[in-house]
Amino acid sequence: MKISLISRSDHYSEWGGDIKALESIRDGLLTLGIDANIIGSVNELANPDFVFLSNTGTDLRGPQKILDLVGIPYGLIGFHEDPIQFYGPSIGFYHYIRNCLDNAIDEEMEFSLEALFENPHLIHYYAAPIRKTNLMNYEILKRTKVCIASCPTEAKTMKRDCPSCNAQVVYWPPGFAEDFGKDPTDEFLHLTGLSSGSYILQVGRLEFRKNQLSTIIASKDLDLPLVFIATKGTNEKYEKSCVDAILKWRKAPTLIVSQTIPPQKEKNLEVIPMPGGEKLSTSMLQSAFYHAGIHVHPAFQELPGFTYFESVALGVPTIASSWTTIKDYFSDPHIDDRITYCLPYDIAGIKELIQKKFGQRYSLAGQVHPIFQRTKQDIARDILCHISLSHSLTY
Repeated sequence: MKISLISRSDHYSEWGGDIKALESIRDGLLTLGIDANIIGSVNELANPDFVFLSNTGTDLRGPQKILDLVGIPYGLIGFHEDPIQFYGPSIGFYHYIRNCLDNAIDEEMEFSLEALFENPHLIHYYAAPIRKTNLMNYEILKRTKVCIASCPTEAKTMKRDCPSCNAQVVYWPPGFAEDFGKDPTDEFLHLTGLSSGSYILQVGRLEFRKNQLSTIIASKDLDLPLVFIATKGTNEKYEKSCVDAILKWRKAPTLIVSQTIPPQKEKNLEVIPMPGGEKLSTSMLQSAFYHAGIHVHPAFQELPGFTYFESVALGVPTIASSWTTIKDYFSDPHIDDRITYCLPYDIAGIKELIQKKFGQRYSLAGQVHPIFQRTKQDIARDILCHISLSHSLTY
């Protein structure tokens, strides 16, 4: 049996969690003796028995038509976000902060961070219209043999957007945390000049959804270094706003370890390039998480968010957004109190949690949490099972 996984065709190598998930599936299938590969478009197909399209955040109608035309059965690995929940507020939060930076005034009110600390829900008045990507891919959800969701919350979103879709839950293995070595190194401390346990950490592209602005604003008065590890971004306007907010409001040192932003040092901001312009090595990433005093990631949307796995695996206290789906993986209060949740735009709540949780340490989650026992073979077996149940293929 041969299975092809079609990734985003737009700059395959630039994406993080999506690609890691697809690579885990491919590697798991290979270990089970299945001929599996990842390709960028249907033009690269080489007589597969089954194809998985991926990511309903992009237009999948063209590939679907070709697969229907040539008669190749297909499924969907959704990465199916909930724009009804997150898109408008994420843009509204950005616009509010940008207006504060620009000292803007509208007819109703004067923009201020003080007002936002007092009432974070103000951002909804500046929200943007919802993106309709999920509607665009309605027929894919309806006609595909099986829709793979990474958690029950994502499956519910799929069923809401297309009640007749065959949504099935397959829990991901824990991302890059699988590849972390036994003994974290000090290499990130050597790169940045920071001391162990001294800094706030957020990892991910600088973009609306990842929501670095909440972390910047929430921590602006805290005497703690703030570190962003930022791979290649997609929105220069948002990157500039993050830099502007740091320079205007942050009092303690702020470092951006960037794949693309030029090196600079101004006031309390320093931009450090990633070595060779490449993504940080797994050992460097492990070092960054291990030595953090806290991991903060108030994303407006993550499915489920590999950075949460990576920080939790190393016993680092973690602030997660209540709008992400990581709750579907961590729900036992006896084990999972290392993660605390907040609204992504509640900057006063985020600040309070940073002050409460900073510097706490927990046991290595791999020793106590069952999700860290899940392997690439497990996810591959589950997906093969759903293929066989939905179609006449055997393996």
